[in-house]
Amino acid sequence: MKCPKAIQDFPGKHRGKVVRDVPLSMIAIPDVWSPHRYEDAYRLLKERGSIPPIDVYWRKEIGKFGISDGIHRTNAARDLGYTGIPAQMYPSEAKILDKPQKLQMTKGRMGR
Repeated sequence: MKCPKAIQDFPGKHRGKVVRDVPLSMIAIPDVWSPHRYEDAYRLLKERGSIPPIDVYWRKEIGKFGISDGIHRTNAARDLGYTGIPAQMYPSEAKILDKPQKLQMTKGRMGR
C-alpha cells in the first residue's frame, strides 16, 4: 500500500487515539466541497509527501470508515496515486484493520 508519511506532531492530535495507515478502498470518500482547500492539500502533499493524519470513524452500516476530518487530504492523496492514507482512530476501530476484508465492488467515476 502506497501511503503518504504521517506528520507525527500535528494540531488535533487526540489522546487515546492511534494512527494507522488505512487503504483508501476502506474509506467512504465524499466529494471535495472547497476547491481552495483541495488545491492546498494537493500542493502540500505533492511537495512534502507527508500530511497530518485524517480522522476516521467506523460506519458499520456501509462497512467502511467515514471521514470526520480530512476530506480534502483524502481526495488529494487519491488523485496523487496513493492507495492508503494515515488516519487517526480509536484503538477499537483500529482492530478492524487487522481482520481480513471482503472485497467490495463500488460504483465510482472513471479515473477516480
